[in-house]
Amino acid sequence: GSTLTIPAPADGRTFSAAQLLTDGAPLAFSQSGSSFSVTLPAGRTWNATDTAIALTSPSLAMGAKASASSSVENGAWGAANAVDGSGVSNSSNYGYSSSSSETTNHAESYTVDLNSAHTIDKVALLPRTDGVNTGYGLPVNYSIDSSADGVTWTTRSSVSGASLSPRSLTAIFTPASARYVRVNATSLRANPNDGGRYRLQFAEMAVGFDGATAGNTTITSVSTHRALQGTG
Repeated sequence: GSTLTIPAPADGRTFSAAQLLTDGAPLAFSQSGSSFSVTLPAGRTWNATDTAIALTSPSLAMGAKASASSSVENGAWGAANAVDGSGVSNSSNYGYSSSSSETTNHAESYTVDLNSAHTIDKVALLPRTDGVNTGYGLPVNYSIDSSADGVTWTTRSSVSGASLSPRSLTAIFTPASARYVRVNATSLRANPNDGGRYRLQFAEMAVGFDGATAGNTTITSVSTHRALQGTG
């Protein structure tokens, strides 16, 4: 029929939504402890060769308390706007922006409190998506740090020389227990559309546990929802 049911992931992952990759059409979705089911929209049939479905895992940071070294708070920008689940920028909600208007490079940080300890192995910074500013604001040099108490931090991933790109910056690392997660940007990129100012900006910060390893990693482009599967 139009419904597919498969066993739940052995690593305990949960999902919140499903859609067809071909055109983004949403599928009815349900998950129990032992299985989950997806149902095609009315009038749709399974492709004879391959029907590709994207499953979305909810971010552990959604609705979390967020703080930053500096922050623009004017409704359209705000620390809380980067953990609201929107993932895109528009005139009423651009995401997070540091408030410094310096025209020289400097450091900024953004921290989320997950409220309790969670096992995590992935942090993604989703870029601004508003026209010529797309991708600007993502850091050049940065680390992803975690902490159990907000005082002692451990670096889980570090990057130097990230290029300007409309794609998300995604860090995948060895699973760790953490309550606090921080992006610590030590080098920013000047935005010519913002008077050459250096700011830390992104539409969303997502935190999750995917059970990913170096030999079996799924990387999804946020802008196109196309998935690539690496197998070693």
